[in-house]
Amino acid sequence: LRRRANKNTPTLSHLPTHTQTFFFTFISLTHLLSLRHNFLTQQWAHTIEVAEAEATDQHSEAAVAVVAVATEVEAAEEEAAEVVEATEAVAATEVVEEAVLEDVAALEAVVVAEAVVATEVVEEAVLEDAEAVEAEEDVAVAEVVAVEAHLVAKPW
Repeated sequence: LRRRANKNTPTLSHLPTHTQTFFFTFISLTHLLSLRHNFLTQQWAHTIEVAEAEATDQHSEAAVAVVAVATEVEAAEEEAAEVVEATEAVAATEVVEEAVLEDVAALEAVVVAEAVVATEVVEEAVLEDAEAVEAEEDVAVAEVVAVEAHLVAKPW
């Protein structure tokens, strides 16, 4: 600063000592502030990098958690679908059981009706057989009477 580049350029040497001291102190403080600024900038950059790394890790952990939750939701949906299918199967089974019970009741009614009809037919057949037996007995009695009459009529 003391050398002149140009004769019109002033130097600090013509200034009072306290002004020179102030000027050099100001430059020194400015330089120190610049160094501090650079240091803080580097610290902030490092802090930001660490924060970004942590955020990336947390994002990865969150993504893993989301995938785990999605997997659990899918499993729960599958279980719910299985429960619904089982419930529907039970309901269908109950409907089939009711239909079978109704069919059994209808078959029982048919069997009872057929048994009644068959009993009536058997009773009629038994009555007809009884009448036929009576008729055969009457014929047998008539034959016996005819034989007796024939025997009585013959002169022996």
